[in-house]
Amino acid sequence: ASQIHAFTTVANSNAELKGNLIFAATCDDETAGKMGMGHVFPDGLEAHGWPRPTFHLLGEANKLNITTSFKGRIWVEVEGRGKRAHGGDPKRGINAIEGVLTAGRRLRELMNSEHRLVGRDTYNLGTIKGGEQVNVVPDYCAARFDLRFGPQRRAADLEARMHQAISAAADGATLSFNIFERRDPVEVEPETPTILLLRDCIAEVTGRSPEIQGTLSAGDLIYTASQGIPGVWVGPGDPAFFHVINERVDIAALVAASRIYIRFIRAYLQTGRSDE
Repeated sequence: ASQIHAFTTVANSNAELKGNLIFAATCDDETAGKMGMGHVFPDGLEAHGWPRPTFHLLGEANKLNITTSFKGRIWVEVEGRGKRAHGGDPKRGINAIEGVLTAGRRLRELMNSEHRLVGRDTYNLGTIKGGEQVNVVPDYCAARFDLRFGPQRRAADLEARMHQAISAAADGATLSFNIFERRDPVEVEPETPTILLLRDCIAEVTGRSPEIQGTLSAGDLIYTASQGIPGVWVGPGDPAFFHVINERVDIAALVAASRIYIRFIRAYLQTGRSDE
């Protein structure tokens, strides 16, 4: 809402802008964005002959601060195959669920670093399926894990360590894994001219100097950042409400965000300022 209002306000004004303003409304960030921003940039822009952006302002909730550091992530599915047996005589079987959970503990042990802005690595067992009934040793299990890590690590290095960790975790079960999403961390230098300009715009509207922050993911920013285009999060709302019941944002914050976006768009495009 804030971005649409800012976009239309600037578009309907008589200001002479030294550049182009593109508003992208995409809707699949929660499934990695491949059909949204992953298509818009660069394929969709190039198909229409639209210019390559020089900066990406993403409106994710961060209490109208500036988020410049973003965790990388690996989404991995671990499958375990064991041997069925009676639950009253489990030594005759191989428990696939226990094998997968042991692999999960090994993965958790890998998430052991910390970054000054994004904080500690994280591990989440998001889904698990396996077993048929309580008195049968399960011969199959599949679980999906969400691993997040700071800018001091890279997905490829962590993947190599995951191979070793899961190989050592079998507990008799046959384990395999598939990484179905991987992203390296993203970090933007806070002292670039564009971000300093953005800090001024936020301070003018809110009356306070915004914090420089880190967060759990780059979101749709990953598609521009991976092409060398700098970008940050600035948005209304509290990240504490991510993925909880009754997500919400104050209307006053929406209004403030819109005013910040308008100031920043006009200042950035009137000066022709760029970090390139």
